[in-house]
Amino acid sequence: MSSAPASLPSPDRVAAKTAVALGNEKAAPLSNAYADAFESATDLWDFAASVHDAASAGDPEAQYYLAHALKYCADGYRFYFIRGNKRRTLDEALQWASTRSSTSIDEVREIFEKCRRLADAPDKPFGDSSDWLKASKDAGYDLAMIESAQSLATKAGVSGASEDVEMRNEAKRLALAALRTGRPEVIFTFGDFASLFVGNAREASQEQWVWRLAACERGFDCSHGAEWVRFQCRFDFNCQPQDDGIAFIHRNNSEDFDELQRRARELNEKLDAGKYDDLLG
Repeated sequence: MSSAPASLPSPDRVAAKTAVALGNEKAAPLSNAYADAFESATDLWDFAASVHDAASAGDPEAQYYLAHALKYCADGYRFYFIRGNKRRTLDEALQWASTRSSTSIDEVREIFEKCRRLADAPDKPFGDSSDWLKASKDAGYDLAMIESAQSLATKAGVSGASEDVEMRNEAKRLALAALRTGRPEVIFTFGDFASLFVGNAREASQEQWVWRLAACERGFDCSHGAEWVRFQCRFDFNCQPQDDGIAFIHRNNSEDFDELQRRARELNEKLDAGKYDDLLG
């Protein structure tokens, strides 16, 4: 398999970590009981069991984090432990991961410990991740809406004969509805979404960094230990152990960094003023 599991760098996994203020008084730590429980879980079977009743009763946040736990384990096991019809042992998965710069033996161990009970279940005792995500999205939970919007936009295409305009417009509607909550992790993820609507690859990359800088200023975890920073550094051999997210963005955009910061400040001003209409093409 050639790509890492989609859920591993997902920004919502760091939603409840302590924010890095970066000199901006708007930045503040978030409190999220489900995110805290997900982060601290040593066995995601237990986590899934603990939130299943709330999800079944219609709690959209419980539905989202149950979907996330199920997808994290399914993607992680598929990536590290499944090879065709054969299941790798832990030792085999560690050996495989050790030969690739973009994989992590620590992640192998984490997925094995957290997910083996769910992976070994003969059926789906807690349901299907896509069904729970849809339920959460339909209930208006912001993280579910932005994640669903990304999926829809990718499926729709954004230009050319294959473009599905109705699906693209629904993706925009969901993304903008999620953005109105002002949650920093939604703002961070919105950059990936917004970049899909920029035709030029360089401009698309800059669009992502602008939104990520804006999210950092608003309290998203951009410390050197943030999961997204560690994930990016798997592919960047110039990363230094002390580098935080701002340093990473600066190093990869040294000529344009001042402009990106200016745009991030302007973006935050628009968000504060509730000016959402011109944020997407």
